[in-house]
Amino acid sequence: MEMMHDKEAEVELFRSGQQKTEAEVVALKEQAAASEAEVAALKVKMEEEGAASAVEVADLKAKLQEHWLECVATENKRKEAEDAAKQKKARAAERRVAGAKAQRGPAPPAGEAVAVRGLQYAAPYDETKITWLKERYAGIPLSQVLAEMWRLHRGEQPLEEAVAHWRAELAAGRVLYRKRKRAIDDPYQFIAPDPEALVEVGSAVQIVRHVHERVVRAVKIKVLFENESMVAIEKPAGLATIGETMGANSLMGIVRRQTGHYGAEPGHRLDKPVSGVLLLGKSR
Repeated sequence: MEMMHDKEAEVELFRSGQQKTEAEVVALKEQAAASEAEVAALKVKMEEEGAASAVEVADLKAKLQEHWLECVATENKRKEAEDAAKQKKARAAERRVAGAKAQRGPAPPAGEAVAVRGLQYAAPYDETKITWLKERYAGIPLSQVLAEMWRLHRGEQPLEEAVAHWRAELAAGRVLYRKRKRAIDDPYQFIAPDPEALVEVGSAVQIVRHVHERVVRAVKIKVLFENESMVAIEKPAGLATIGETMGANSLMGIVRRQTGHYGAEPGHRLDKPVSGVLLLGKSR
């Protein structure tokens, strides 16, 4: 009896131990499941953080690209400003050179003159002249504008004849046309135009014409007074203060040749038949 009782106690003890072992296994399984859940959550978290990092990297790349484009645009603007400053400086230098030339005066009058028996003859020459076209000519064909501006025989030449003449001059290249400058990079130069091209506001023509000057009386210009800015001369009768040309047989042509003041300009005028004191500025 006692033996049986001991065996039952052992069986009961075994069963309780088995139950305890099963409980521990269940607990271990629960722990393993919890660990797996934690691992899965950690993976999700890492994936989310990785996605966020990818977004941040993409944003950073976009910002770097934007900054690079801004730097390129800034550098281009700097170069454009530098080029514009260089061009402005070059134009200023050209103006200074032109101003210095104006102070020294133009070249001697074209053509040569010779005195024979009290008369002065000038050799024929080609003269280049630039004329600005008035606004009222805008929209009119260039050949017609030139015909209206320069009609022979004191304006009595038939208009059709004058138009034909200037068409021939344009075709021969003796008349060039320049439009108004609209932008800093415009060439702004005289070109051979279509005779029927419509004139624009602010445009000009450059005309080369063959000049035969009138014969004048051979005179000697007398200088009455001179300082650093002006010259006073005795104007002889028979010469216009401002003539049709500025060539060798014009008053200013004679003055410039005899005095050497090629930049001299009249400060006033005296009529052609009148002699008297004429004041000349040495520069404009």
